Amino acid sequence: MPRNVEIKARIDGTLDELISRIQPLADGPPRHLNQSDTFFACPTGGRLKLRIEQVRFELNWNQEKYSHLAQDSPAQLIYYERNDVASLAVPKLSDYSIAPISHPDELKKVLSLAMGGIRGQIDKDRTVLLTGQGQTRIHLDRVKGLESTIFIELEVVLRDDQTAEQGQLIAKDLCEKIGIEEKNHVKCAYVDLLLEQQSKQ
Repeated sequence: MPRNVEIKARIDGTLDELISRIQPLADGPPRHLNQSDTFFACPTGGRLKLRIEQVRFELNWNQEKYSHLAQDSPAQLIYYERNDVASLAVPKLSDYSIAPISHPDELKKVLSLAMGGIRGQIDKDRTVLLTGQGQTRIHLDRVKGLESTIFIELEVVLRDDQTAEQGQLIAKDLCEKIGIEEKNHVKCAYVDLLLEQQSKQ
């Protein structure tokens, strides 16, 4: 399976401020996406989610900002296994498999029946920037139900000849350049954060 080293953290600042901070490190302009991830119960201990995604274009006209949603991108079924850690001392390694899906609504119903139900759903606005000639994806996420903060994710896609430790060094360097503090790192998935928050209400 493909592998990447990930870091997720809360980060201070507005979206525009964060984009301006990261843009000098990026390979090109940001992409804006609307993503809906449905998580299913998974007996293997990994995570299984169905992702439906739309590309959102930010348009400026007469000093006003407008959003335009493009045609739906292909849905994806994503399975991944990841150790939940929140420390730069230990690589947060993710092994994953992705399959494009043509009929996501039908598959969602089938998987809900077959896997014993839906664990949770995450809807988010995601801004994506690439760096390191596309090796690292930087995500700025605003998550429905967790609106009190903006989250940042770094995903360093490992080459076949790279170790997790080498990927961690790339991620650590980006943390220092962007200003991601280790005390703000998050060890788990958004769905876990949301379920934990809902359990306290």
